[in-house]
Amino acid sequence: MKISLTKQEAQLLIDKKLLKPLGDNLYQLSIRSPVSELFINLDVVIDITKEEKRIIQYKTQSKDFIDMKFEELKIAFPRDDSNGEFPKTRVLITGQGDSKDRFRRLIKEEGFEADDIIKAAKYEAQWRIRAGILAKQNKLSFMQAMPSWLNNPDNIKVQIEDMIDDVGVNLEGTTQDIIDDAIGRTTRVF
Repeated sequence: MKISLTKQEAQLLIDKKLLKPLGDNLYQLSIRSPVSELFINLDVVIDITKEEKRIIQYKTQSKDFIDMKFEELKIAFPRDDSNGEFPKTRVLITGQGDSKDRFRRLIKEEGFEADDIIKAAKYEAQWRIRAGILAKQNKLSFMQAMPSWLNNPDNIKVQIEDMIDDVGVNLEGTTQDIIDDAIGRTTRVF
């Protein structure tokens, strides 16, 4: 799908919160169904043409887009189960080739949004870290390694649903930021 926009039209969509910048030339376009309350979010790439128009191309299934989002998932997903006072007992990011294939399949074949998968990983890690602190045991050690986690779409759906219900959740920053917040660490090196 392609949409041509002038600079002013694009800014109007941004001002009305229908177009959200995500990064270099990457935006999220929100479309509301005229018949129902359904919102559709499309991740799009915007390029400037010689005629000073912007072309929006639907890119959620392109190889480059999925590769970029998979790199974001690797940053969001806990590398291992260490957190706070709990030492590392196992690695959680393994089998990156298999993981990327499973990530691609979730997007292309099962209809998941890449950003929802990334947020679900952050949410589950945050939940396990906070629950572990309260229980005084390492709940993060029970999180599935990345290939198994990506091969479990039912769990991802549950995390997305729980995340929507949990109005107090803050998924900004990295998993390390979440760990620091959960254990009350306030100093960070930038």
